[in-house]
Amino acid sequence: MLRLLQERYQNSLWFQTRNGTTRNWGRDYPLWYYDPTTPGTSRTFQPTTQQPLLVPVLQLHATNDNPTGTTVGTFPVGPNANLNTWWLAVGAQNSVAEVGTFNMILGTGDTPARPNEFNGGLQNLPRYLETYEAVYNANRNSKIFGSFLQIGRSRFATAPYQAMKNDAGTNAAQDSMFGNGNDAKLYRNGNSNGRTPFFNPPDRIWGFDVGLLSQTPDRYASKFAQAGATSEDYFREVSRNDPWVETLLCSKKDGGTIPALPRNGASVAQTGTDCTDYGG
Repeated sequence: MLRLLQERYQNSLWFQTRNGTTRNWGRDYPLWYYDPTTPGTSRTFQPTTQQPLLVPVLQLHATNDNPTGTTVGTFPVGPNANLNTWWLAVGAQNSVAEVGTFNMILGTGDTPARPNEFNGGLQNLPRYLETYEAVYNANRNSKIFGSFLQIGRSRFATAPYQAMKNDAGTNAAQDSMFGNGNDAKLYRNGNSNGRTPFFNPPDRIWGFDVGLLSQTPDRYASKFAQAGATSEDYFREVSRNDPWVETLLCSKKDGGTIPALPRNGASVAQTGTDCTDYGG
């Protein structure tokens, strides 16, 4: 029934098929039954009541592609999503050349990143959640004059900056979505090569506001430490029977065979420290 729908209706659900044992997406072939233990091999079933796992072709990958009879032999990757919106809220209207000019001190936290991945960097400390890129075929400007302070990790943006994991150098077929490689894990937009789908930034025109040099100290300044002209040092004498000191006095060298200090039996000759509890 699903195959019949794929043949007759362009807006029906599209599922992965198989040409013999080879992965395919043509509508004239039987459906591919996904096996999580061996993603590269279609699962077979004896007559039973089991419900097989089908592999969908999502619009975020295929965009405006449609299945053909037998010619779709590679993972369907359509053109980029709607170039005016990228399926995101539009952050600036056609008549607005600039998003705005802001004079501010921004104190915020950065977002985490997986090993060998990008966490957004300084340019993404101010977070945009709309699209400003390629809106009406013209980027918009965002001007910020002030100062950025990273005060720790974000309490709200706690997920990795790149939403889709980069499997380069690993078993991509095993780790990726339905075993279809990294193409199946990328959104059809241009931000981080399709791994950061939730915004497209404006042109960032940012700089330090020299007016801050004459500003009176604020709440952030109270967190800064500055060394004084003089310092006071305090020391506490530690007794010889302190466990940490005894460990040092009873230490050995040359692989733990020769005492570091001369001994009288199991005691340190100079201090009389008993090293029985430290290996003699």
